[in-house]
Amino acid sequence: MLDLKLLDINNPKNETQQIQIKDFKLVLQETCQYLNIEIPSQGNLIVANNKAVLENFEEFISLVSRGDIEEKELKKWSKKLLKNYKNGSNEYPVILDETYFNFFRSLNTWYSDWKFDPEDAESSISEMIDKKLNFKYPKKTYSDGLFPYIQKALNKHGYELMSFNIYGDGYLFFVANKKDVSRILKLSELTKIEVNQL
Repeated sequence: MLDLKLLDINNPKNETQQIQIKDFKLVLQETCQYLNIEIPSQGNLIVANNKAVLENFEEFISLVSRGDIEEKELKKWSKKLLKNYKNGSNEYPVILDETYFNFFRSLNTWYSDWKFDPEDAESSISEMIDKKLNFKYPKKTYSDGLFPYIQKALNKHGYELMSFNIYGDGYLFFVANKKDVSRILKLSELTKIEVNQL
């Protein structure tokens, strides 16, 4: 307790504090709305809240695309996803929803049904990371049984294979930078776009 320091929410000292303050404001706003607590200057808080949520979408898209997206596209998709988010949907049936389907299709992803073989995985993931990926696996290993071997091979390049939950009988895979995985999972909770570690 003696080592605790005061955090100035108007003057964050680093990027970690900026992220923490943004997340805190979002939680505070939603908590107050849930408890029906009226806050002075609520209009300003709502604008700030929308801006914070929009920034979450921008950061999420930037991380799941590994920065391989033009600024104009990033802004466009962030606004579209924010609009859907504000409509209050609790889950994202992305196969049926054109906005989400088009968004995921615009990223460097690989769609597969639940059953896939090692050759499909190697060629698709190699294309996603723009490097030849070879991984060793026991004979007669398929589908999700391949995940540990894929992850081990990707880990050598600083990557991790993840998937968007598409609420169907299949996978929509993407490759994330290993260092960004924990932040992607946090932003997944905030944006309600569910992603899974494999």
